[in-house]
Amino acid sequence: MGAGDIARCYPEHIHSVWNVGRSISMSLHTYGRHINYTGRSEFDLEHKREKPYVIRVADDEHARA
Repeated sequence: MGAGDIARCYPEHIHSVWNVGRSISMSLHTYGRHINYTGRSEFDLEHKREKPYVIRVADDEHARA
């Protein structure tokens, strides 16, 4: 992939993202619902194990002052 390219991942897809250069890069991920409620997994390829990968972001109800 290169600058300006778009990829779509379906729930059954596994993907990995990394920056191959030394300069700063940016990626934009969009989800169909709040990220706190998306099921995600982290994979250990060496040991062939899957475990939950949880990212929590503050929402209005739980935001800190």
